[in-house]
Amino acid sequence: MAREVVHLERSRSWFSGTATTLCGITYPRGKHKTFWFASTNCRACLAIQKAEGR
Repeated sequence: MAREVVHLERSRSWFSGTATTLCGITYPRGKHKTFWFASTNCRACLAIQKAEGR
């Protein structure tokens, strides 16, 4: 079974609905899911989070 990659969201546009992750991926409205209790497993997002001290 394929495992979904969970990213950390950097920003979300309230106007257009697009979401941008810490690693730079931009998802258009309706093409992303929001998880409240999920473990992030994108290595790039985790590395950026650590570097930025978030």
